[in-house]
Amino acid sequence: MSHSEGRRDHGRVPRRSLLPATLCAAPLLLRPRASLGTPPPGSLTWRGFKSRFVSQDGRVVDPAAPEVSHSEGQAWALLLAEHHDDREAFGRILAWTRQRLAVRPDRLLAWRWRVDAGGVVDDPNNATDADLCFVWALLRASRRWPRDGLQGVAFAAAADIRRLLLRSVGGRLVLLPGARGFEHDRFVVANPSYYVFAALDDLASALEDETWSRLADHGERLLFDARFGRWALTPDWVRVARQDGRVSMLPNRGERFSYDAVRVPLYLAWSRRGTPVMLDPFADFWTDRTHAYLPAWSSLTNDGLSPYAAGPGIRAIASLTLAAAGRSPAGLPPPGGEPLNYYHSALALLAEVVGRETGLGPAALRASAT
Repeated sequence: MSHSEGRRDHGRVPRRSLLPATLCAAPLLLRPRASLGTPPPGSLTWRGFKSRFVSQDGRVVDPAAPEVSHSEGQAWALLLAEHHDDREAFGRILAWTRQRLAVRPDRLLAWRWRVDAGGVVDDPNNATDADLCFVWALLRASRRWPRDGLQGVAFAAAADIRRLLLRSVGGRLVLLPGARGFEHDRFVVANPSYYVFAALDDLASALEDETWSRLADHGERLLFDARFGRWALTPDWVRVARQDGRVSMLPNRGERFSYDAVRVPLYLAWSRRGTPVMLDPFADFWTDRTHAYLPAWSSLTNDGLSPYAAGPGIRAIASLTLAAAGRSPAGLPPPGGEPLNYYHSALALLAEVVGRETGLGPAALRASAT
């Protein structure tokens, strides 16, 4: 599958209104935070993630597809290593990433590397969310380990994101999902889950460049305008019309709230933008009393649900979202569903990081298991 049409191999009435102007100036904590609960023993840890998914040379390996590694996995692992003050792992992961994925003429990362193609990049296009997470991990690490010279690397990569991936479309400042394959005559394709808001806001502060804040503000508005179906959920992929900036679902790829869009509330909760007006649709969906189980996805054209329960990573994000919205995770349907694979493990650990860094409470994964 080409990254130009989306990366993840998973599987109609919009509710629109004006986003309150006060949201853009909202402080990080706007309301009492609900606790995520007490962690039970035996839950996923960063050490366990490293042991299972990070090779000795620093490659993040998904056992379900061990022949492929992605810039997304490398960048997320760097964020996790920095958060856990794991300098040794950070160095290994960074070294592999720079050696294997930094092969483009710019400072963006190639999104996919394959063992079965001879240990080479087989698609040099980038994945912008991974680039943002990569830059943010370097920026965070430069503060934790200031002698490692990482700030300059972060700033240089950020400059290429700004130069190559930002577009003015119908009055909106839009973040392209990749440098190639997303711009068309009448519309531009965007992925709402690629807006890593805390990273954008951090870059705005670190670089003293309001372009990053404006991009985040426009991304927040895009999310508000991209609400579809019974629960007013965000699609995996959207189209932004060049003429007027209208947001619509991308046919065939963007008609579900699914494995991409599930990261939207995660990234909102990690930022000052995780307000009730932004998070309530997700919280309402996940606590709908008509659900016999926690859905892994929903069709935004007919409100259909996945025929199986969501896995632990999605459950962790749901738990985090409820806490960020001031609700109790006890309102979630019973657990079950997909196993704790690479993707769910990464999402669960990221939710744990968000819980710790925002003061929401203990690890979302561990709370969601109670």
